[in-house]
Amino acid sequence: MYPKPRSSYLLDKQKRLSVRRKTVTIAAGILSRDGVTIAADTHEGYGETHTYVDKITVATGNTGQGAIASSGTGELLDYITPHIQRLIAEGNWSTLEEFEIQLQELMAHLYKTESIQSYPRDQASELYTQFLVAARHVSGTETRLFIVGSSLVTQATQLGTVIGCGPLREFVEEIGNAAAYNGERARMAALAIVHEAKRRYSDIGGRVSICTLLNKGSWNVEDGDKTAELELLADSARKVTNRVILATLDSTVTPGRFNEILKEVQINLRGIRKKARAIDARRRRELALQQNQMTKKIEKWRFDRKARREASQR
Repeated sequence: MYPKPRSSYLLDKQKRLSVRRKTVTIAAGILSRDGVTIAADTHEGYGETHTYVDKITVATGNTGQGAIASSGTGELLDYITPHIQRLIAEGNWSTLEEFEIQLQELMAHLYKTESIQSYPRDQASELYTQFLVAARHVSGTETRLFIVGSSLVTQATQLGTVIGCGPLREFVEEIGNAAAYNGERARMAALAIVHEAKRRYSDIGGRVSICTLLNKGSWNVEDGDKTAELELLADSARKVTNRVILATLDSTVTPGRFNEILKEVQINLRGIRKKARAIDARRRRELALQQNQMTKKIEKWRFDRKARREASQR
């Protein structure tokens, strides 16, 4: 008996799903005394294929500054993100309370528009999008993080927040609390969260993008090469700390052996920390060298331009 042919509708549906850009993002937001840190993976799927993109978008203008990470269908995210950017950069708001209200109004309006309502879909859930939005007013001294679930907007109150991977919520909140408002530790916490998601989910991957919107009005963007190296160290640290957990809970481990394990763990963790400090120092030297080279190029361009102008006036 021959199998029944699949209907043309099912074939068309499979074809549509195979090419639709599905940005299944893990994006983490960490609050600290310095500002708000957002981190995301860079994997973007096209059915059975994929590419890598930066999923964190920044916004700056006369009104405010911000950073945006998103999760959902790529075309919808591309449509909505510029609207949020314009609201942050040039919107008519002067306080973060006003910004939250206007962001709520914007998302409710966008989901009523013909553009989104007519977007091809088989069920309403395919229109679902998520955003992490960090924003500050140009004259303000505070950055806040907002969580957007389609047309719903709330302010983040936990030190650690995640979109795209709900099962990681408890882990994210624990990591956020461990960061304890320390700015540098917040960036490492964000890195650890995305790294953990990459370990658990096959459709999350690539390098980790990390951006901190500072209360003082600037950005701190982690270098991609640096984060890739730190991820390897995070794996090593996890394996070491697992030994401590098991040895602590195992009542058959003698006090003497337990002390030996603690000494071994201490040595290993100090070695990992030494490598992390070396990575940071090396990247700082490389960035300083790049900046010096760029400065020399600009100075040479200005000197040549001045020389040409003087020569033309003779």
